[in-house]
Amino acid sequence: MKTLLSICCVLLLVPATYAQTGPASVGFNLKQASLRGGVNGGYQTIQTYSSENVKGSQFFYPGFKDGSVTTTNNERITGLYRFLFDKVRQELFITSNSDTRPEPEVLLAEKQQIRSFTITTDREHTFVAARVYDPANTNDFYEVLKKDDSGYSLLKLVKTTFVKMNMRDIEKVKSGDLSDEFVDKVTYYVSYRSGKPQEITFKKKNMANAFQADKKASIDNYVDNHFNDDVNENYLINLVASANN
Repeated sequence: MKTLLSICCVLLLVPATYAQTGPASVGFNLKQASLRGGVNGGYQTIQTYSSENVKGSQFFYPGFKDGSVTTTNNERITGLYRFLFDKVRQELFITSNSDTRPEPEVLLAEKQQIRSFTITTDREHTFVAARVYDPANTNDFYEVLKKDDSGYSLLKLVKTTFVKMNMRDIEKVKSGDLSDEFVDKVTYYVSYRSGKPQEITFKKKNMANAFQADKKASIDNYVDNHFNDDVNENYLINLVASANN
């Protein structure tokens, strides 16, 4: 079987780099990691593949991008690192902007010390630790699509799983589709005043259930006035914005 990616953490914790040169403490720890394939040198694979082709990605964006991290101590670190977010394990990988080697050092951030982080692609994407909204959820990160600390915020959770090609799927085999696949499960939530998120679905008749009772008439009115609109992510963003007016 072909190994395309491995990530391994060693036990030694190292302090984050707060300046372009020289280590310093900035409120969160980093573990050494590797994004190289194979099992040599003690590295262990996290995924193996049954084919040369893989659909989808385990990462939010397929390469390190600029961004920032805000720690649980409210320290904001920006301009020093580039970031890669693993949707499968909900982990944040970091490499230094000052590391110009062909294979720069890759570090794994300690998620319990991260309050939020941003990744800049065509625009800035903000992710917040789920425990900020729900203390019971210590693993995940929500992407914040609409934020209002005094009203309603719209959150997006993407949980990705790896699905190996099933050689017993005769139709796929006949069609020549022998790909493994990373499959996203996307769930949207509404949080009132940063409280516990309530799931919101694309079913118009149930949308008001994610809001406080006094907003039911307002939500129903928005749904009625946008009866012919496609119900998608932008629809939910606009719906939440209207609830805050």
